[in-house]
Amino acid sequence: MKQKKIIIMIAVILSIGVIAFLFTGKLKNGAPLWADRSLKHPEIKAILEKIEKSPVPAVAEEDIFVLKTNHGILKAMLYPDIAPRHAANFKRLAVNGFFDGTQFHRIIKGFMIQGGDLFTRDNDPGNDGTGGPGYQIDAEFSKIPHVRGIISMARAQDINSAGSQFFIMLGNHSFLDGKYTVFGEIVEGFETLAKIEEVAVTYSFTREKSRPLDPVILESVTLEKNNGQYKISLRK
Repeated sequence: MKQKKIIIMIAVILSIGVIAFLFTGKLKNGAPLWADRSLKHPEIKAILEKIEKSPVPAVAEEDIFVLKTNHGILKAMLYPDIAPRHAANFKRLAVNGFFDGTQFHRIIKGFMIQGGDLFTRDNDPGNDGTGGPGYQIDAEFSKIPHVRGIISMARAQDINSAGSQFFIMLGNHSFLDGKYTVFGEIVEGFETLAKIEEVAVTYSFTREKSRPLDPVILESVTLEKNNGQYKISLRK
């Protein structure tokens, strides 16, 4: 009995030691050990530094954003008159390559697909959904409804916590209206959106059945000019 108690005590001490190391251990630069999981690739650090130094561009009405995925092309127009800060931020991130190689890490059929997290470029799926550009944007809520094809900004509980993650609606969900910032819409590529919607998913680390079994990659986001072939149609 005494020997059993000693073994249990040793196990408890070792467990406490491991936990203490994880939360108090330091990297060479003095940062806590657990912080390293988010920025362990030099390319991620380089992109964040590039974004920090880049100017915030103006969004023109003729700007078409071409989202090339491994399932096809999506083309989007933004709403600089409705959500100027969010539209400009999306363009800033896009032209600096922030989105290139990231994944749509969250897919819920009939609801939405979510992407824009730089951390999906590393090898740690446990941090997917936690990344951002290093700053936050204040909300720009409107009366535009969240219907299929609308692009809206993801955020944390704080309404002014948007950064880089966005979602594209797969259905009509009014409970989001006025609570998330709508800043654009898909104008071409609804067949691509349908393909992504059908990607098989499994449970994420938060136990939500939304994590794609096969990566849905946003290979690049580039700009082209609208010569009149595209028009805003979802905004009401």
